This record gives sequence, C-alpha cells and structure tokens, in this order.
Amino acid sequence: MNKLSLFIFVLILFLWLPGAAPAEQVFTSANETINLSIAAVPGTETGAEGAIEEAGRFCQEGMREYAAGNWPRAKDKFDIAIKMLAGLDEGSLEPAAQQEYNNLFGSVCQYQLRVRNLIYGFSVSVDDIGTEACPFPLVFNHKVEKWLQRYVTVDYEYFGKKLYESGKYYQMIKEIFKESGLPPELAYTAFVESGFNPYAYSRANAAGMWQFVAYTGSLYGLDRDHWVDERRDVEKSTKAAAEFLRSLYKQFGSWPLALAAYNGGPNRVAKAIKDQGTNNFWDLVLPAETTEFVPKIFATIMIARDPEAYGFTREFKDAHSFDSVQIDRCVNLSTVARCCSAPLEEIVGLNPELTRMCTPDNPGTYTLKIPAGSKETFYARFLALAENQRYLSKEEVARMKGYWITYTIKAGDSLGKIAKKFNTTIEKIRQWNPSVRKQKYLQIGSKLKVFQK
Repeated sequence: MNKLSLFIFVLILFLWLPGAAPAEQVFTSANETINLSIAAVPGTETGAEGAIEEAGRFCQEGMREYAAGNWPRAKDKFDIAIKMLAGLDEGSLEPAAQQEYNNLFGSVCQYQLRVRNLIYGFSVSVDDIGTEACPFPLVFNHKVEKWLQRYVTVDYEYFGKKLYESGKYYQMIKEIFKESGLPPELAYTAFVESGFNPYAYSRANAAGMWQFVAYTGSLYGLDRDHWVDERRDVEKSTKAAAEFLRSLYKQFGSWPLALAAYNGGPNRVAKAIKDQGTNNFWDLVLPAETTEFVPKIFATIMIARDPEAYGFTREFKDAHSFDSVQIDRCVNLSTVARCCSAPLEEIVGLNPELTRMCTPDNPGTYTLKIPAGSKETFYARFLALAENQRYLSKEEVARMKGYWITYTIKAGDSLGKIAKKFNTTIEKIRQWNPSVRKQKYLQIGSKLKVFQK
C-alpha cells in the first residue's frame, strides 16, 4: 500500500469512527482522548529503521504538545515526522519494519488532520497569519467532512487537477476580492461553481467561471450580445461576483447564508429563513444543490490552506498574464494568432468572452488580450497587412452575424441531414418550426425556417 492510499484509508477511518467528528465545530478541546498506540520501534539508529524510530519520537512529542494544547508546536512535530516518513521507500522495508511504518504513518496523518483544523479551520489562511487580512471563519461538521472525504478519495484526481489549475486565476481573484473588502479565500467559490472554467455552462443557462445567469449578470454590469458574453470574461465576471457576494453578505450578515444565496438566489434563502424561523444555514432546509454548495466550499478552502496535509501538492499552474491591444472593426482571431506567432487556441483561451471567433463589429475599439510580451510583434505585423487582410469583409461579417433563411425540403431529406447542413441541431429546427413537431414525416416541397450562421 503506497503512502497516498494509506493516507486516504486513514482519513476515511478517521471520519467513520464513532465520536471522531461532532456535529458542529469539531475540536472544541485539545484534551480529548484519542485511542492511538504507537508501538516502540526496535532497530538501530541508522538507515530506514532508524528514520522510522526518529519519526516516532517526533510523533510522540507532537502528541504531548497536542494534549497540552500547544497546537502550533504539535503541528511542527507532526510535519517533521511525516516528512521523514514520506522520504523513505517503504517498498524496500522488511515486513516487520513495513508494518511499523504503516502504523506510524497512519497515526501521524490522523493527528495532523486534527491539529491543522484546530489551527486553521476557524481562523485565517496560512499565508495571512499575523496580517490584517480578512478572516474567513470555517465550520467543520459532518456535512463538510463528507466532502473532505470525497475530495481525497472518489474525486481525488479531479480535485488535484483543478487545484493545480486554480493557480492560473487565484492571484487575480484574490487581489480583486481584497480590493472589494472580501475574504480572499472566497475565490474558491469559483472552484466549486465551475472548476475555474470560464467556458462552463449549466443546465440553468448560467455561464462562466462564476456561473451568472443572464439576468443577474446584467444587474452587475455584464453585457451579452451577438459578439460577446461578459459572463465568460474572467476579470469582469470576478468583479461582478465580488460585488454580488458583498451585497449578499450585507443582506444576510453570514457567509454561509451569503454563499447559499449566491447559489440558490437571495429570495429563496430569505423565504426559507422566514418560513423556518432560523437564520442558521446549517439548520435550514434548502434545495439539495444549495445545501451541498456551502460545505463544498468550506472543504475546498480547508484543503487549499494546507494541500499537503490532504495528500495534494503545492504546485500550481502559472498565473494568468497577457498584454492588451486595441482593435477597431471585426478581426478574425486566426489573424491575431498569426500576427502574435501564437497558437489560435491560446488567443481564444485569453478571450473566452468572444463568441464568434472574431472581435465585435461594434462602434469604438475592443480591448483584446494577447500573449504577454507579444504586443510589439503584433502591432508591427498587423499594421503591415493590407486592409482587406486585417479585417473581415462586409460579407464575412454578415455571415458571422447570421440570418434566417427558408429551406425547401427535398427528396431524401431528414431533420438530421438538414441540421448537419446548417450546423445546427434537430431540436433547434423543431423549435423554430412548430409544425414539424406535429408531423411524423417530412413533406417534400414544404418549407423550413433555419438560422444560418
């Protein structure tokens, strides 16, 4: 059994054991009794056996500090012990030493989980200790534990991937939230909403990293037209999310309630509070998605504060960086890519708000993001192009805008063939042509209304 598998096993056991996790705000006392035994480790002071014995000493010292309520010192001892054990190749150990290694590693993991939540679970993040940063108090209960368990077991690969990818946007979000007077760790709301994916689109027609529906997005200044959907603009949608979250906290006075309202809507949460006679989120009966939304965020923040304690890495994707250029008229993104000597996918990824693979055909200029360090190259190459090579023609713009046509059904036609011809779907053709819904077969010579892109 490798270290990660053992860690996950111990965490599941820890969450399952009776009395291991009270219903609300666990770890109210450092003097609680944990029935763990660390057997004396025989062997020499050198080699792997010596390292196991030394790690055992640090673990025992940590247990004594834990029992005395000295949690930071306890954590230091457990950290040293687990690093010593993690550096060993347990596969090369003799069977007796292997068993001792497994027992010790499990014990250290179990204590480490408890002590890190005592220190960090209800205060500020690791990076903000000793600063004036906004604290984000966490609750650690069975609902949160359920998601902690899931994230380090069933969803381990997905969570690890998204945690790594969070590095791309986290610093940007963190700075915007700080400027807005919000706890920076609320950035992980986007982790739960979309996995930090600006292209995410939900069943409820919510779009972007922050999952705004069109109406709410418009209330917070996110425009949406034929060319652009600013719900997918990373920076603009983050500023809108910060404003929305701040207004919800002002309304409800509680972060769990504010987050629930972000997911389920403020009117629904306000009605639940009124009807059920409690403003404690953990006691409210809300739709399942909203009920799970808040503990998901709390569990995500707990892991993000100390990922290594949960078996994840502290390696993150490079932060989002780019140059900005001003574009007038309609320019194909493939032209931009060539002028930047960059892959088209990179240009598209930097501008997820664009919906037509080109800059908008709107009055004024458009601020387009291009790879960092490529501005001079772009302008030099772009301005050297002939005008008909720089911009889309009127005919090309018209095709980008799209238009309605009338299609006459021919012999051999089917809705599938027609949908493929016009790059659409059977469902949309039925939606545009109510008469088709009532017909079992298409009639040759009859007309269909189809939107041509």
